[in-house]
Amino acid sequence: MKIFSVKYLIILFFTIVLFTYCDKKIKYNADELLSINKISKNYCSNDSLNTYYEYIPTKYSIAKKWPVIFCFDPHGDGFSPLDSIKEIAEKFGFILIGSNTISNSTQNIDQTLSVLFDDVFKKYSIDNRRVFICGFSGGARIALSAAINLNKINGIIMCGAGITQPLPELNKLLNVYLVVGNQDFNYREVVNSNNFFNTSYNYHIEVFNGQHRWPPEHELHKAILWLLFNDMRKSFIEKDYDLINLFYNQSISNLKNYENDKQFVKAYNAAKNGFDFLKDLHNTKVFQKKMKKLIKEKAFKEEKNKISSIFYKENLLQDQYLNSYLTKDTAWWKNELKSIENIYNSEKDEEMRALYKRILSFLGIAGYSLTKQYIVNHDFITANKVILIYEIIEPDNPDCLFFKAILKYKSGNNKEAQELFKQAKNKGFNDINLTRQMMPNFN
Repeated sequence: MKIFSVKYLIILFFTIVLFTYCDKKIKYNADELLSINKISKNYCSNDSLNTYYEYIPTKYSIAKKWPVIFCFDPHGDGFSPLDSIKEIAEKFGFILIGSNTISNSTQNIDQTLSVLFDDVFKKYSIDNRRVFICGFSGGARIALSAAINLNKINGIIMCGAGITQPLPELNKLLNVYLVVGNQDFNYREVVNSNNFFNTSYNYHIEVFNGQHRWPPEHELHKAILWLLFNDMRKSFIEKDYDLINLFYNQSISNLKNYENDKQFVKAYNAAKNGFDFLKDLHNTKVFQKKMKKLIKEKAFKEEKNKISSIFYKENLLQDQYLNSYLTKDTAWWKNELKSIENIYNSEKDEEMRALYKRILSFLGIAGYSLTKQYIVNHDFITANKVILIYEIIEPDNPDCLFFKAILKYKSGNNKEAQELFKQAKNKGFNDINLTRQMMPNFN
């Protein structure tokens, strides 16, 4: 049974709906022309080290106000998220800003954010009602904090990270879109985030088939549709009934197909998807009725219980493996990883296969976090032990080489540190903030 993808929806929509603009043409100088309809690098006027990539829609002019999406990557990669969403930004007229300075290791984050926001708002004609933040992993946590603390944020897209504690009451409604891969080590955290929202937040949780990374383009496009539908609800923009009806029909089709395939939890999620996106824009009674019916079904309850038992097992495995980082040697870890691989390859159940992918993903982030923690605490002996295991788990991860460079640097072996750091950069390591923080005066 074919389930139509969101990617198909986006492509189909773009073939049906054409957006036209009636703005007056503005005369740009040569420098301004370079930044239109392409991703280009810029810097803050008050801080040249605070840099960002930007995408400005072709039809941009100061004659109207424009929505903006700020994007935060955990490693300060401002380019990648913009590259994924520039097409839909062009279609719907979003300005995109991708920070190269804000990352997991950024110090004085509030000041850095303030300088970035001030710079963008001074340079461009921004619609204050339509200011959004999108972040991945640690960048998502920064986005949430900024949205809560800065009154100017109207919506956020949190990728690969969830809510871990009750959120504060706000004096306005904040729209929150959470999206995570089913093989992401933060999967449980994200899908359980609904336990921490209150009436100050309008939220939606979306799951895709994938690991801990920026979501694929069509998932990010869907997240932006969520922002658009919320703006339609608030009458910030005109209701696009072609798009609304198309999304409604797509949701009905997915719901029926999941039911026919007896995938009842996915059917429930499809119904909730339709309701969350289309409430107050379309008649959603069919989705509400279906959700009420499904939660009473025996098969649905059995699926939910199965998922709960998998989560319980996952929690136990994480605790056991975290302890094993300090109690087991590299030979044990090599055998254990082979065992996990064999279980994964022989497992037929989709949910169980995703579980073991999440475990492997968790082992990687645990290696990163433990190594960094022991280096910061100057426990270099334990850090060296942990990094040997981390390297077995993720042999191609440039962070391993970076941490090895730090350990050589801390031991006074600057030459080897330089060589390892060069190898890390060649493999893709580019976190300038973390380098400055952990290897000051490194040359």
